[in-house]
This record gives sequence, structure tokens and C-alpha cells, in this order.
Amino acid sequence: QQSESGGVLGMLEVIDSDFARLESETTTDEEEAAAAYNKFMLESGGCGYHKGAEVCGSIAKKTDQVKAAEKLSKKKQSEMSKTEADCSDTQAELDSANEEYDKLKPVCIKPSVSVEERVAQREAEIDSLQQALEILDG
Repeated sequence: QQSESGGVLGMLEVIDSDFARLESETTTDEEEAAAAYNKFMLESGGCGYHKGAEVCGSIAKKTDQVKAAEKLSKKKQSEMSKTEADCSDTQAELDSANEEYDKLKPVCIKPSVSVEERVAQREAEIDSLQQALEILDG
């Protein structure tokens, strides 16, 4: 069952990476096409505003700046959502580790028997072992 879920997760990761690559390629192609169009419109004077190439170029430049800002914003939002997901996963792991630590802490740190009781138990054990040795020796 775990290998099946790993297969599904692996498939989803491949789909995600393919989508990211395709989105990146498409965005780059669109930007190149827009730049070529703006250049053509500037050179041909066909901006449509009939105020000259300077105004048309200014509009094209502003449009490119807005598109670049939108692209950067989308990229940052994507990075932020991925970082938030990583943070929540890490927090879940930390919570799990803290729960395990809380379970183990009393066992490892606080002995259930006081020092005096342990000393008395050791002395009793040593005495019984010496008696057993005397019986065996005979």
C-alpha cells in the first residue's frame, strides 16, 4: 500500500513539475511575442493612438512593466504557498517529536526509585549473591 501511495505521490510530483515547466515556457513565449509585437508596432507607427512612436513606446514599456510585475507577483505567491506548506509540514513533524519527547522524558529523566532505595537494593543484591557464592563454595 505504501509503494502505491509513493507511486501516486511520485506521479503527482511529475505532473506538478511538467506543469511548472510548461507554464514557464508559455510565459516566456508570450513575453517574446508581446515584445516582438510592440517592436513591430513601434517601427511601423501603427500604435493606434496616432500620437507618435514616443507615446506608443511609452505605453508598450508600461505594459511590459505591468506584465513583469504580475509575473513576479505570481512567482512570489507560488513560492509563499510552497513555503507555507513546508512550514506546516515541519510544524507537524515538530509537534510529533515534542509529543514523543514528552512521553519519554519522565522515563529517562526522573527515576521512579530514589537514590537511597537503589543503594539499598544493590546492597541486598550483593548480600544475596555473596550468600549464594558461599553455598556453592561450600
